[in-house]
Amino acid sequence: MSDSDLQELDYLVIGYITEDEAGHRYVPGGSVYYGSVTALRLGLKASVVTSCEENFPIPKDMADSNVEVVPSKVTTRFRNEYQSKSGYSVRKQYVGNLANEIRLADVPLHWQTVPLVHLGPLMGEISKDIAEAFPQSLVIASIQGWIRELNPDGEVVRKYWEGSDVLTQVDIAICSKEDSHSNGDIERWASMVPLFIVTDGSRGVTVFDAGSESRIEAISVKEIDPTGAGDVFAAAFLIRFSETTDPIESATFASIAAGISVSARGVQAIPDKKAIESLRSNL
Repeated sequence: MSDSDLQELDYLVIGYITEDEAGHRYVPGGSVYYGSVTALRLGLKASVVTSCEENFPIPKDMADSNVEVVPSKVTTRFRNEYQSKSGYSVRKQYVGNLANEIRLADVPLHWQTVPLVHLGPLMGEISKDIAEAFPQSLVIASIQGWIRELNPDGEVVRKYWEGSDVLTQVDIAICSKEDSHSNGDIERWASMVPLFIVTDGSRGVTVFDAGSESRIEAISVKEIDPTGAGDVFAAAFLIRFSETTDPIESATFASIAAGISVSARGVQAIPDKKAIESLRSNL
């Protein structure tokens, strides 16, 4: 690929690609998977920095992405267990393998001016100096990977995260309601970043913008597989916000994208812009 082609990249996502246990087989997962596919479906040129085994087969849905791999002896492996509680989906996660950390030196220098950057750690794999490396870019951080750790059984559990080392360096941050210990966490994190978003599954989304708080309802869909919905939301929000600078419009657009995405397994249902606008016109 020529330098001119590299300069045309629109969207960069950083984090683990994973093998997610699905019955007796493994399927791709991780923010880099769902985020890059969302960007591609929305017409952008996507790039990925991840860590996995060198022979890990890059999913065909990512074939049009530019992928930089930090070699590791293992690929990160997750097992997701979903239960319905009071009509809502509740997830437990377990981790087997963890790949290597991703450092700033692993990010190609010519990618550090990509217009849109999505930091998508799953288990703290992104070194904190990466958050400071994109002063010319619009940066969203999916913070889940910094506020999680493993208990002795390999289950993913929440941990305390102060957050200023990342949140003061980015433009937008996002987490799910289940990632926070309390409303105090959310209020503290929201005070450090221009835009802070809390997703809450079928309950909708809350946008914190310069002290104001706005609620966006989720669309009603038959949920088949909620895995990756938060990553789809984050990528779609970032892309739409870069076009409009309107957080409410962007959250509405992203909510529809994420809602459509859960109507099939994996990345099958991640929509393009035409599908999002078509559904929106019928709401």
